Amino acid sequence: MGLRLVIDDAVAWQTEAFGHLAQLHAMPGPSIDRSALASADALVVRSVTRVTAELVQGTPVRFVGTATAGEDHIEREALESRGITVANAPGCNAQAVAEYVVSALAHACEHRVSAPPGPVGVVGLGHVGRRTVRALRALGYDVMVSDPPLAERRAAKLPIHDPDPSLANMARYERLSSLDALLDSSFVISLHVPLVFGGPNPTWHLFDAARLSRLRHGQLLLNTSRGGVVDDGAMVHWLGQGSGRAVLDVWEGEPRLRPELLDPSAGLVLATPHVAGYSLEGKVAATRMVHEALCRFLGRPPDFDGRAVLGPRGTHALRCDHPDAAHDWRPWVRAAIPIRDDEAALRATMQQPVGERPSAFEALRRGHRLRRELSAFSIPDAVALDPDTHMHLGALGLGVPPEPTAPPVRPTEPTG
Repeated sequence: MGLRLVIDDAVAWQTEAFGHLAQLHAMPGPSIDRSALASADALVVRSVTRVTAELVQGTPVRFVGTATAGEDHIEREALESRGITVANAPGCNAQAVAEYVVSALAHACEHRVSAPPGPVGVVGLGHVGRRTVRALRALGYDVMVSDPPLAERRAAKLPIHDPDPSLANMARYERLSSLDALLDSSFVISLHVPLVFGGPNPTWHLFDAARLSRLRHGQLLLNTSRGGVVDDGAMVHWLGQGSGRAVLDVWEGEPRLRPELLDPSAGLVLATPHVAGYSLEGKVAATRMVHEALCRFLGRPPDFDGRAVLGPRGTHALRCDHPDAAHDWRPWVRAAIPIRDDEAALRATMQQPVGERPSAFEALRRGHRLRRELSAFSIPDAVALDPDTHMHLGALGLGVPPEPTAPPVRPTEPTG
């Protein structure tokens, strides 16, 4: 076995996916430097390792893969200009992030935003945005979409791909609004854009002080895309005025977070440590996609698909003791995706000495217990669900009883 592969030791199922393809040298992502690559032919990282032309200069590396959907930590053009093959895992965690957004709305009942009196605005109709739109519409939400780069791709008649044909059609034909129109009309705004610093459609500080000041009292901003898409300094001021509300999973300057944002009086509805995309299914998909790219590079058929790890759909029985469970999808989603636990863990890091907080934040991410996506769960047949709740949960991908059995009566006000 001649190929030598340096790999972030946090890449899931690396032995199963890569151990038979190469000699593995696993190490923490932050420790990967040029000396570690001195005899490496290939490199597989996560987002914590910035892969620049300088990092690989003078090394034998000819393949770089990142087991992440985003690749703003990879200097793709510079690497490819040196003959290095670059691969990422687009869409690997898209379903997990979409389900996080649904769970965030389910957890926000006490803030009266789980059923907003107007559209949910989705900014960015890429892999994550499409799945978020689909999930929200399945629950009955009205949705608006803004995506200027997608509008330009359409105008230029460039191809648009998605492994799900219905979502590819959504990307081709969904009505797109301007960002200003979306801000004026939406009561919840969910961000699903890459971090882009230049060009015609930059997203760095897309929501700066000026744009945040445009938001009306009661609007809720969710950022699960990238830290830096929102100006965290401006966010502190906006929340401090008392009218702003936000759900943040990503943070500018990670792993060094602004403590003012996590102050209990700051006004965050939810705060989690960059784990919206952390599902077992997403991790398996990321490893599988990089495995397939490396196999293409080596000219051999792929042989890791992750099915042995995941098992069949709907094999985990989901329990929910909430009194409104028969008439409301929200308690079931909260039971399956309990992101309040992630929030409690993040807020606890703010009680540590300032110098220890960055490493505590990284430890939360590295040690995060991977949740299962909704398709892994089923609701026992004996559970009574009304027709609407039965329909909503089935549309989200959960296994549901054959027929609804509870009368179609819903509570007047969802409880938290």
